[in-house]
Amino acid sequence: MKKLFRALIPCLLCSAMLAAFAGCGYDVEGLVPHGEKGSMMFLGVNYNESNSLSEGVKVEINFAHETAAQTETAYSVYVGADGAYQSVYTLPLSFAASEEYNAKNIQEDEIVPGVFAYTCSFPQSGVEIGLPATLFEENSGSFSIVLASADTDFSDESSLHAYDLEYTKDGDTVTLGR
Repeated sequence: MKKLFRALIPCLLCSAMLAAFAGCGYDVEGLVPHGEKGSMMFLGVNYNESNSLSEGVKVEINFAHETAAQTETAYSVYVGADGAYQSVYTLPLSFAASEEYNAKNIQEDEIVPGVFAYTCSFPQSGVEIGLPATLFEENSGSFSIVLASADTDFSDESSLHAYDLEYTKDGDTVTLGR
């Protein structure tokens, strides 16, 4: 009986650690801005489900690219819906051409024929951004977080590679989800 308990203790500890770390990390969207294999860009979003509107609704974002570009291009993170997007964070100008933003451990899984899910390790720390309160004027709705260059045409939403979130608002509480 003593041996059984000694064997169970490491298993219980491992289970507790896995449960504690479940949900950590980013939900990742793989973005191919021009459809070119190998030019993938990644936007990771981490958020709390429950938020206070009066304290500000915040998400943590992270970003990386698969291969460094030949030239520096200005990229920003935009939020919005229905063709109306606003910049909430400007990436460093060196982002596109810097090796310091190369994604690590990229994995591609085909979840259904022709649809792929990507995971990667981000080489830089995430950035916390506040979402505009104007996104949450209705009691419920949805919005997108988009990593895009300054010359992106936001009128064609089907061409945007966005991280979509839904929300519900109850008084001061904003609940985010996918």
